[in-house]
Amino acid sequence: MSTESTGTAGSKEAAEARKAEAEARKAEAEATEYLSRSAQQLREAERRQKLLAAERDSVAAAAGRYASLVPDLSGVERGTTTVSGTSAMYESELLASALDRACTAIVEAVGPSVGAGPVLVTTELDLVASDAVHGQVDVALAELQSAADGLLSPPEAGGESIAAIGLAAAVLPHVLSLFATSHTVTTSATAPSAAVAGTTLAGALATSTDRVVVHDTFRVLERGPLDVRLDALLTACGQLRETAAVPVQADAEPDPRTALAAELVKRIETFVGTVMAVPSGAARSLWTSARARQRLHDTSATYVLLVQSPTATTNQVVDEKVGKDRFRVVSTVNVPWALVRSDAERILAAGVGSGRAVADGELGQRVTIG
Repeated sequence: MSTESTGTAGSKEAAEARKAEAEARKAEAEATEYLSRSAQQLREAERRQKLLAAERDSVAAAAGRYASLVPDLSGVERGTTTVSGTSAMYESELLASALDRACTAIVEAVGPSVGAGPVLVTTELDLVASDAVHGQVDVALAELQSAADGLLSPPEAGGESIAAIGLAAAVLPHVLSLFATSHTVTTSATAPSAAVAGTTLAGALATSTDRVVVHDTFRVLERGPLDVRLDALLTACGQLRETAAVPVQADAEPDPRTALAAELVKRIETFVGTVMAVPSGAARSLWTSARARQRLHDTSATYVLLVQSPTATTNQVVDEKVGKDRFRVVSTVNVPWALVRSDAERILAAGVGSGRAVADGELGQRVTIG
């Protein structure tokens, strides 16, 4: 091999070595540059992370400072208003107000008819039963008085015979059977609502000072024709006892009037004892019931105003909102009534008096009742 060939080969190897070295330096420089940018980005990312962490800590610290001032609503459920019990709010006041207005409406309806009265306010629907008791007692008193007068008056020539007197006494058991048998007049307790309605209506009627108003149960019974008849009958009964107690002379013919007088005394005592007693299950004696209806048979007419048990409804609505619960309660009362006059069987007027009362407001705030 020549010296020239050897030099060429050495130059070539040297060039390749330099090329390889340059490429190595370039790769090293690129690697160094890449690592430098990555390190910078990493440092930047760490810096931003620290900034975010600092911001979070700052926000958390601020939230901690104001937590007691700002309510946490995350656990708050939708608000509800619960009214316990079986009655609506302000129900008593509303029903009283509505009842008063219903009675005022009744007074406006009957006022022109009754004028100055007198007016008897009653809750007794079966008025005919108590009025019949008055008639029966009146008839019995008349029959007993007639028989007593017949026995106490001396017979005149051609006058009333002993047989006629006996017949007068014989008809008495039929009259007394109206009271002495198992037949009783019973009354049930008046419903409180009817009693309250009757009292309220009587008060509304009595606002007119010129009108005479009488309550059927809350009043003082005045003496009347029945009391006068009973006094006369008791006086006659005393005289009959004296007649029955006259001893019979041994040589004289027995007077049939003596036996009839004793029998009539028993009948009068039975009648008085029966009508004065209070039957089982009743609140009044027959005598009291009869006396209570004397006013209906006076010379002047009396108006009878019937008040039946009212019906009432109460509706309550609550509008539920956060921090404000508005409510509205409405009560309505209806009072059935009917008007008659003691000298006529027909109804003069009838209807239903209605009243309404409303309560508006917010829970815990001012309430308006109107």
